[in-house]
Amino acid sequence: MPNTARQLHAQAETLREEGKILEALQTISQALLRYEVEADIAGFAEALCSQFLIYNHLYQQTKFQPYLECARAAAEASVRIAKKLTDKSGLIIPLFNLAKALEILEDLPAAIENYQQAAQINQKTVLAKHDQNLLDFDIKLHLELCRLENGDKTALEKIEKTIEKLEANKNKNSFHINVLISGVYLKLTSLLKKQNLTQAKKYFKLATDLINSDGRLILRKKQLQALHLE
Repeated sequence: MPNTARQLHAQAETLREEGKILEALQTISQALLRYEVEADIAGFAEALCSQFLIYNHLYQQTKFQPYLECARAAAEASVRIAKKLTDKSGLIIPLFNLAKALEILEDLPAAIENYQQAAQINQKTVLAKHDQNLLDFDIKLHLELCRLENGDKTALEKIEKTIEKLEANKNKNSFHINVLISGVYLKLTSLLKKQNLTQAKKYFKLATDLINSDGRLILRKKQLQALHLE
């Protein structure tokens, strides 16, 4: 039975990945209350990021606009709170999630700006530790996908090169890397299906093969089933 805020937070993340959305929402609310008791402001901001992911998932499932407004509010609140922290690395995830919300709301220039800010702060962490973390790949891929959607044709080559680097690191964290890469393939399918159906079919097949090869990708399987090429 989880007792600390961090334990509740981790449980909420697991529940979300398993597709147990109601339980995830209830558990992240408990984590927020526990973070307040523990006076952990950084953790509170991070939990709001998890709340963003849950509301965003609900919006993607239902297209019920109020869920998207809740997601954006959680992301904006986490950024405001994290800006008051001494450790600026606490801003990385809030900025990253706010960029995602802005991208969904089709404010692509603002989304790109927030992705860039998150990438810049995270890059300082990468250089300090001499290790390119998974978050660094995640932010860069989202940034280039957003640039591609905004009309930058050079972004596709950068995305493919980043995926090659990720594949080389697969032994370290296969599940989270598969989550990331499959998500990129699904997004590319969606972005390219009206512009280049041949390319879209290529990424759809890559997504299908990867998702079917890893039974842990429960949410990705649902997203794949909901994606129509034509």
